[in-house]
Amino acid sequence: MLTGKRAFEDEDVSMTLSKVLQREPDFGLFPSNIPPHVRQTVRLCLRKSLKERVPDIGAVRLALEGAFETAAAHATQGAVVAPAPWQRSILVTVTTIVTLLVTGVATWNLWPTVRSQSVVHVAVPLPAGERLPALYTPVLALSPDGSRIAFISARDERQQIYTRTFDSAEAKAVPGTEGADGLAFSPDGKWLAFTARGNLMRVSMGGGAPIAICSAPNTRGFSWGDDDTIVFAATFGTFGLSRVSANGGKPQTLTSTRRGADSAEEGHRWPQVLPDGNTVLFTEWSRNLDDAQIVIQRLGSNERRVVLRGGTYARYVPTGHLVYVRAGTLMTIPFDLSRLEATGDPVPLAEGVLLTTEGAAQFDVSSDGTLVHVPGGLQGSGRQLTWVDRAGREEPLGAPPRAYLNPRISPDGQQIAVVVQGTNDDVWTYNIPHETFTRLTFESRSISPVWTADGKRVIYRSARDGVLNLFAKAADGSGGEERLTATEGNQTPSAISPDGAALAFTDIGTRDLWVLPLVGERTPRRFTQTPFIEGSGAFSPDNHWLAYHSDESGRNEVYVQPFPAGGMKVQISREGGTEPRWVGSGELFWRNGTRIMAVRVSTEPTLTVGQPQVIFEGRQYATNQGAFDVTPDGKRLLMIKEAEQAASVTQIDVVLNWTEELKRLVPTK
Repeated sequence: MLTGKRAFEDEDVSMTLSKVLQREPDFGLFPSNIPPHVRQTVRLCLRKSLKERVPDIGAVRLALEGAFETAAAHATQGAVVAPAPWQRSILVTVTTIVTLLVTGVATWNLWPTVRSQSVVHVAVPLPAGERLPALYTPVLALSPDGSRIAFISARDERQQIYTRTFDSAEAKAVPGTEGADGLAFSPDGKWLAFTARGNLMRVSMGGGAPIAICSAPNTRGFSWGDDDTIVFAATFGTFGLSRVSANGGKPQTLTSTRRGADSAEEGHRWPQVLPDGNTVLFTEWSRNLDDAQIVIQRLGSNERRVVLRGGTYARYVPTGHLVYVRAGTLMTIPFDLSRLEATGDPVPLAEGVLLTTEGAAQFDVSSDGTLVHVPGGLQGSGRQLTWVDRAGREEPLGAPPRAYLNPRISPDGQQIAVVVQGTNDDVWTYNIPHETFTRLTFESRSISPVWTADGKRVIYRSARDGVLNLFAKAADGSGGEERLTATEGNQTPSAISPDGAALAFTDIGTRDLWVLPLVGERTPRRFTQTPFIEGSGAFSPDNHWLAYHSDESGRNEVYVQPFPAGGMKVQISREGGTEPRWVGSGELFWRNGTRIMAVRVSTEPTLTVGQPQVIFEGRQYATNQGAFDVTPDGKRLLMIKEAEQAASVTQIDVVLNWTEELKRLVPTK
């Protein structure tokens, strides 16, 4: 439930229910003309004891209709066959309260009745065993009319979209949405757009297979307009916004980032097409979220206007407000849609909405005034670096809790290179024996570190001119950094060969695995060239094989292939797998959702693969890309332990009639 500086004050249905449970109702307040069978039904429904209370709403409805009365009773009542209209209104309210007591979740099922009440808070649990994944993008969306909620849920390796309507008691998985990492409804609510496996897709809420729209790897938000086009934020090329027909086709570039001494923007994110259909609202994103700006731009024009400085993930609400997030607080400001400008000062609404480290807030508001949100704070801010042995026993590393990402152990096992997320993502090194942190990078957004084979340097990707290319720097921080690639596409390093001669990396644009020679002429070459996504290359100890994951089967699995020549690949995992790690003991480790797997692999005289084993399983550990590593001897794993709240997010909070309170708290002119 949202709590914060401007808490809701009106007595809502939740408070009413609390009073009902605390004391006996005064049945003497019933109007004298309420039929006796209705009085008795209400008394039985409000009994405190479960054994004495009416068990379900079906029985309540039959009782209210007089189904359990004798013929004599009917004759005595004469012409009284139904309550008067005003009495029927009372009965509807009583029935709603009774239903809540009987079922515990009936607010969800009695949407038409409750929507006319005051502000109501409802906790919507995820399906049993499911949890919300830690993503950079939003994980939930409301249909425009507020009748359906869609959310991304994860279990082990599978990550899939579920939907739930307000007249249904359970959520249903949407077939074909495995691997989804973003979602948005069409204006009529009949379709759902999502991204998966590097593509922008759409799927009908009426059923059927998903339809590919266009290639769109690593998007940061999208919005479906009334003209049946989708505006999406690309993390490649111009790092701006693009637009494509919902029926497919070639995307059209809408915006480009403006880089320079007077601009801190690194990309355009979280777009929303405004109701006029001609304007898009979006965030001029900066790694330092305090430098981010909320802006508007006419479609087909280069003219851009700043609405707010300092804030991300703005959403226009039909009440005439912009709702956005700043410093972990849900904020609002009155906004004139006709003039496209703010008409008041920002007002804090509440704290407690989950915010990703890239500025995406996990909330949505429908046109009918319903709010959905994921409770929490800054995602990952309380993570702990933790050793876990092969029996699952934990030992804290000793480093302070921070927003950690991409930990990698040095070849001698004495140091760790890790990303610390904050106002600017940077690579740090941690000396394990001395328990000391040293900041390695100071430039714009440096992530995904890997160690060179001799442990003297760290290679990472860093943003220059809006593109994430590969750089290297001495591990002790001395000297400047060396640029290894200079291309227009984003790249992610994954491993150095044992002889130190080659670097495996993934090119985000081509979605293939590449190899960069580190000696001689440094000309990258493709190692894989497929329509699928390959990544996380890992070299075998003898340097003759390269492991990686690929989604060619419809989900990520781990494969190995001869190196450097390539050739016939061999599938290693069987039930899903990502991020292989090959250690000197001859074992190949990988992640399968919340499980860490390993298998013995012999490469001499031929490739021989043993039986995969589950090393341990734990929902308390981060599962985003690059969130674990293995010691050189394979005896311990370095995991990122999530903060307790983040590891147990298994519900979505719904606030019905939320905008009524918004209008009262922040009137528009």
